[in-house]
Amino acid sequence: MEATNEGRAMKHPYRDMHLTGAPAARFPKYLWSKHFDTYENLDENGHAPETLDLGAPEHDAGCDTGWIDYNACYIIDGDGQVQGFRKADGSMATEEEMQDEARRYSANWAADTRSCHVFNHSHECKPTCFKNTEYKKPSADEAPKQRAACRFRFWRLILIAGRWWRRMGKALVTEPTVTATDDADNEFGRCKVCRENCFRGSSQDLCQACLRCNVDYQYQTRTFPEEDNQDQETAAGVAENVPEPTQKQK
Repeated sequence: MEATNEGRAMKHPYRDMHLTGAPAARFPKYLWSKHFDTYENLDENGHAPETLDLGAPEHDAGCDTGWIDYNACYIIDGDGQVQGFRKADGSMATEEEMQDEARRYSANWAADTRSCHVFNHSHECKPTCFKNTEYKKPSADEAPKQRAACRFRFWRLILIAGRWWRRMGKALVTEPTVTATDDADNEFGRCKVCRENCFRGSSQDLCQACLRCNVDYQYQTRTFPEEDNQDQETAAGVAENVPEPTQKQK
């Protein structure tokens, strides 16, 4: 919209767009030990106020580019024992202040990790999902070909009116269980964690908050599924072991 109003071409989505405020390009102050009691809370969308100003300098006045002493945030006695946490004014934080900080930190952590999960780990099929297939986008003169399945398997098969249909997005998982279906990805016996969004990949809150990218985190330990899991998964439409008949992309 801005490009249209200014009568210019749109910026390149990877080379020309500002990274200011992007979840992967920011490190909120609530994660910094030196901002123990001086940081601003994230907003309701998980954005840090100090990262949304396009005119802000790259480094703030208190950011040193040399080595950082991580022990500076602790008050240590002569024997090297930690006595407490050092606040910005140099005094030691009280037990009440530590509890208030813990509640405040947890609220910011929850908002930040949710924002990172949404921005970094929501799957959207792109050409890389089909790079190992022969599918090509048809030209205006060619008839459209049947689209190949996403190689990351963000789809599931469901039975409707006696026919199998391939629907985009993984099946929802309401409670953790052990996979009982034996599909092409050899998922049998693996832990199937909860999934409330069919386009959300497997990650972890700690990886999202600290690494701030599309970190794939999976639990690889296997065991034997319960006997009735097979019938439950088939009834729920997760029968990925069914051979693919003539399917239509929905």
